[in-house]
Amino acid sequence: MAPQTAASQVAALTAAPAETTLDRTVTLPSGATLKVAADWTVTASTDGLILEDPEKQLKIELVEVEAAAGMSAAISTAWSRRRPGFNRQELAASDSPGREGWDLFRWSRYKTSPEEARRVSAFVARKGTLAVVVLVDSPLAAVQRRSSEVGLVHDSLRPAGYVRETYRGRTPRPLDAARVAYLKTFIDRMRGAADVPGVALHLRPLVAAGAARRAGDHEAHDGIRRALPVQQSARLGRRLHRRAHDQA
Repeated sequence: MAPQTAASQVAALTAAPAETTLDRTVTLPSGATLKVAADWTVTASTDGLILEDPEKQLKIELVEVEAAAGMSAAISTAWSRRRPGFNRQELAASDSPGREGWDLFRWSRYKTSPEEARRVSAFVARKGTLAVVVLVDSPLAAVQRRSSEVGLVHDSLRPAGYVRETYRGRTPRPLDAARVAYLKTFIDRMRGAADVPGVALHLRPLVAAGAARRAGDHEAHDGIRRALPVQQSARLGRRLHRRAHDQA
């Protein structure tokens, strides 16, 4: 057989149909939803779902439990249902504010030996009295190889009835002196809680500036400030930040 020329190889690649892999949405017993890669296997259970990659090396288990006893208790309950006798040492855990309809998140990572080369972790999302726990106990190499699919499960998880918030059609509130004072008080309180010596804050009327640019006029309508080119605005912001930092 004669070897293919570069032109024939390009033609063959062009003629080959493009293979597209789409994510699909699956539903938990509570009505919560998430996305999973199209080539993964999804198995339903009475209290959740089991997700497996095509090679059957990585398994993600979603378990719905009561959240009334707390986030740690919810994770323990989920492990006891899927791994009776689970007693790995928790290496680290952290809570973070919920988003996309959830009230609170919690991550937990567990101790494994180098010989095991495993990833054992738990993630829980709480909404009211419901907690959805995502358990991973699989070979580390498989988790790293499929990190994007694992991230898709976590990032796409939504509670039942969730509707994405939009500001379309809503009238923005003015950033008046009272709201600026409230913002400064809040930031200062958080600065103290985080034990940070100083914070630099730069407020700009972006809406007015954007409207002025769209109108073709570089003068803001309300006279608050003159709209600057992007590079010049960035330099101004950096100078103000350095000045506030030097004065702190």
